[in-house]
Amino acid sequence: MTAKMVCRCTDLIEFFFGVNASPFLLAATIKTHIGKYMEKYPDTVRTLDHCFYVDDLVTGEDDAKSAFDLSSKAAKIMSEAGMNLRKWISNDCELMKQWQLEHFDHLNMNDFVNHPHRVLGLLWHPQKTISVFV
Repeated sequence: MTAKMVCRCTDLIEFFFGVNASPFLLAATIKTHIGKYMEKYPDTVRTLDHCFYVDDLVTGEDDAKSAFDLSSKAAKIMSEAGMNLRKWISNDCELMKQWQLEHFDHLNMNDFVNHPHRVLGLLWHPQKTISVFV
């Protein structure tokens, strides 16, 4: 009596977050998505491409108007992929007010008067505009 073996090849069509490759897959997903907007928003796409660290966007601009413009475009691009950028924070009060008026999900700078904000292993004091390595 011989056993008949059947071999079937299938394509992987799913992946799971929470496994070792998840940061790589997230980065690849973000890179693929933002690439669609290179012609329309080239500066914003370059910033997103270079300033994302896993799921944290850490960047800056020279003035509040430029920062708001960047944050608005970045939020629009990422929301179209179902990725909502949240917890916006700045050391510029004018920018924080603008985010509040536009209903951005932002942090309250007053929460960090005596307690610094953690950003990728750094302690950042938004009101003092200093960062401390820990």
